[in-house]
Amino acid sequence: MDVFVEDDTGKVYDIEMQCLNKGEDDLSLRASYYQSLLQIEMLEKGAAYTELHPSYVIFICTFDPYGAGLPQYTFKRCCLEKYSIQSKDRQLQIFLNSTQADKAKDPDIASFLQYIDGKAAEGVFARQIEQEVQNIKLQEKWRWEYMKWAMELKVAKIDARKEGLAEGRAEGRAEGQVKEKQESAYRLLKLGVDPQIVAEGTGLPLDEVRRIAETSK
Repeated sequence: MDVFVEDDTGKVYDIEMQCLNKGEDDLSLRASYYQSLLQIEMLEKGAAYTELHPSYVIFICTFDPYGAGLPQYTFKRCCLEKYSIQSKDRQLQIFLNSTQADKAKDPDIASFLQYIDGKAAEGVFARQIEQEVQNIKLQEKWRWEYMKWAMELKVAKIDARKEGLAEGRAEGRAEGQVKEKQESAYRLLKLGVDPQIVAEGTGLPLDEVRRIAETSK
């Protein structure tokens, strides 16, 4: 499962991102498979079948999964002899189609599908998702910057040992390492990383990091 969620009422959700169209048969069978996994998950927690909570399988597709030009396809079991009679099994399957975002009646769903389709984030929900995406990207940049700095420092120490630097040059090396830490701190602060985290990551005093932060604005 791409995303498994259980809310405070006990409802469970499986959310799948689908970019490759393998045909509606494949999607329908996979949705049924995931729905079974959700049911098993609840039963393994000791629930009787009469206590099963509602379960939802949601596929977010970058194509039209059923070819009818709808922005959303919702499936719930019903009686073939009389469609108005619906099953009480508390299972629902939803397929979202980002290619028909403009046809969605719900503004939040429409803006979300537009965002999935590569357009600018509009609407509160889509903007919240975009902000979270940017936060994750920032964290990834910070991790990469910190890992790069740590690796450079390790390589510098190994090189120093190999070269057998004289004791008299130890002060110069220390100054170089401090400068390297300051430069790393400056780059991290420019990315928006919290000064406390930068201080912990570089080993610099928090006051010095805050001083560097003032120069990075």
